[in-house]
Amino acid sequence: DVSYTTKRQFVGTTSSVGAITFTVGVGETFPSFTKKNYVLSVMSAGSGTAAAGDMVDIEGKTSSTANSLTITDNTLFGNGAEVKLVAPVNVPTAIPKTKSAFVMQQKTIVDTTATNDIYGSRITDKEVSIDVADVYKLRAVFDSGNPATTPTPPTLTVSVVSGTFTQGEVIIGSSSGAKGYVIVNSPATAVTYIIISGTFNTLDTIAGQTSAVTAKVDVVATGHTNVTDHYSLDTGQKTEYYDISRIVRKAGVIAPAGQLLIIYDYFTHGTGDYFSVGSYGIDYADIPKFNPELRDALDFRPRVADITATTVNPFSVQNRSYETAGSSVGNLVQADDNILMDYTF
Repeated sequence: DVSYTTKRQFVGTTSSVGAITFTVGVGETFPSFTKKNYVLSVMSAGSGTAAAGDMVDIEGKTSSTANSLTITDNTLFGNGAEVKLVAPVNVPTAIPKTKSAFVMQQKTIVDTTATNDIYGSRITDKEVSIDVADVYKLRAVFDSGNPATTPTPPTLTVSVVSGTFTQGEVIIGSSSGAKGYVIVNSPATAVTYIIISGTFNTLDTIAGQTSAVTAKVDVVATGHTNVTDHYSLDTGQKTEYYDISRIVRKAGVIAPAGQLLIIYDYFTHGTGDYFSVGSYGIDYADIPKFNPELRDALDFRPRVADITATTVNPFSVQNRSYETAGSSVGNLVQADDNILMDYTF
């Protein structure tokens, strides 16, 4: 179990006797009062003498029950004062979050400087937004070579298919010995892939190393130019939060000539308080690197929401939300406080 103290903000309106009660979740409690940890301000005046903007010392004015705190001062608040309290809350049993991995996701970049003036969303920009946070692996980037052409990855047209290949699994050709990662097997007669080694041919029967599915190769299409080595991945992870991920063109590399197809793996975030080594659901060795090591840490950082429409620079603070689709927020540990945890080794 993990327990800790967090800081929360409460807003409410005083009663006719100048009292306001704030409540926390079942099992949570307000710790003993200290002036530095309990801060109350008046947002709008009631019938009492306190004016909007006043900071009120609430020492000696509080009473508490199992999971509630009542503050009373009829002289200062009176009836109808709107007040804001910032206070610590004890969380006795923190809830671990989970991350769900989505592999071989695809994003096509089509805009040019002629069609769009928003930096970060065009094929020739040094930094190109992927529009989701917590991308942990850049699989491939393909350049179509023409801004009017949609980029395509290598594709195998197949027949005599025994099932559906799994996204991300390795396929091996029976004759060529070629290996590739499956991007997607849809429709059933087409397998798009990223080459690992060798070259598939029409003598091959490919076999999935995870699904055990097999298929006969009828046609091999090489797809557009793989320019993955022209880019590095900025996962967007910062010390304070998970920001939007992006690809960054390396120094000295010429800008692409056509549309880009970005293939990537990323995590969505579940609800709860923190991530730990058990949150990831992937192999221990594949847990992303950060400082400190995420597999050796309790990670309370929030995640920004996905970008669904680019109307301003995707890297701008205007595009940051912690309330819409894809976002994940939880309690932050109170500064200069302790976390209590049980662990085995």
